[in-house]
Amino acid sequence: MQADPDVSAGSQNDPSLKNSISMAGHPINLTGDLSDTSVPEIFHALSVARSTGVFEWTCFSREKKVYLHSGRIVFASSNSRTDRLGDILFREGRIKAPDFIEAAGKVSEQKRLGQILIEMGALTKEEIKEGVINQVRTIIYDLFNEPEGHYSFHEQENLLREVITLDINTAELILRGVERMTDWHRIVQTLSGIDTVFEMAAGSEKKLVEIALREAEEAVLSHINGRNSVATICADVGGNDFETCRTLMALLCANLIRRMQDTEIAVLEEKRARDFFEKTTRCYNLLFAYAYRYLTDKVGKLGDRNLSHYLEEIKEDHPVLFKGIFLLPDGTLASEALRENFERLDEETRKRELLACLKGLLAAELAAIRESLGTTEEAFVTSRLKSIMENLKKETVHSLG
Repeated sequence: MQADPDVSAGSQNDPSLKNSISMAGHPINLTGDLSDTSVPEIFHALSVARSTGVFEWTCFSREKKVYLHSGRIVFASSNSRTDRLGDILFREGRIKAPDFIEAAGKVSEQKRLGQILIEMGALTKEEIKEGVINQVRTIIYDLFNEPEGHYSFHEQENLLREVITLDINTAELILRGVERMTDWHRIVQTLSGIDTVFEMAAGSEKKLVEIALREAEEAVLSHINGRNSVATICADVGGNDFETCRTLMALLCANLIRRMQDTEIAVLEEKRARDFFEKTTRCYNLLFAYAYRYLTDKVGKLGDRNLSHYLEEIKEDHPVLFKGIFLLPDGTLASEALRENFERLDEETRKRELLACLKGLLAAELAAIRESLGTTEEAFVTSRLKSIMENLKKETVHSLG
């Protein structure tokens, strides 16, 4: 579940100025210097908090503003000449030089460049709208790579009337902006290191329907499972680790994945361990019950003594896990005692040890059948055990479906 962001109050001088947002225990400053954080991470926090207002960045005489409504980027402006709409349209080949020069000479407080170009017949209204969206993209992409400057965020429930509210997919805008970043320090800082674990963010399925992911992004996303660390994902994906980490940052800032806290990971791992124990012991107890019943039906109490003898041998090899464990009247193991022993084992090795113990006991029971009844009977029991396993797999698939 996506954690609710904790937004700090503004200053006494300017109540609209917000200081920080805490994202799953990870503080994001909303006023400060870009040397301390990255713009995509700030937009991520504002998106999750569904903030409405203006993000402002200044560096000497340069200034850029990004307008957000309910966490969505709806507009951006800049005082840099290269970010002006006309310059962008001209650089992209959307308008010819004579039209650009003529339209630029007619701009006034009453008439914007876009309106003039439409009246001149140089561009249609839809082409101007697409041009403005490209202008916003250009401003955002450049902002993502700014290495310095002061920034702040001012809450403003009613955006200025002169602000054009555009229908822009914020998640995709952030994805395409981050993929242009080249600063490794910013990337690893945003990820909080290579040991960080991510899971899918709440609402990500709906967002993914509206986004055209690149093949590399889909590959990275397929390894997000609440268990894999950044380092593990890099190893599994292969290729360029820098690009993998940058993609993870993009997915995080686009709010498609979320950073997990240590406590969440511990709780989730413990649940997985319990689920693994329950499924594994249930499976093997079914196998033990069949082998026990088959052997005792054939040779009576002698079979019970043989199996108990083999169990004692397994205990010697695994004294902690099998401490106090005995065969129940139906040939199965006492699950409660086994679970208590399992939980005492080291988290790194307990799953492997449980499997090793249970496999060892099953092999011993088949050996007892071979010694008592011969290889033909052993082969028959082995085939029956395989059938039981196949049926369990089908049940699992059916329950998941």
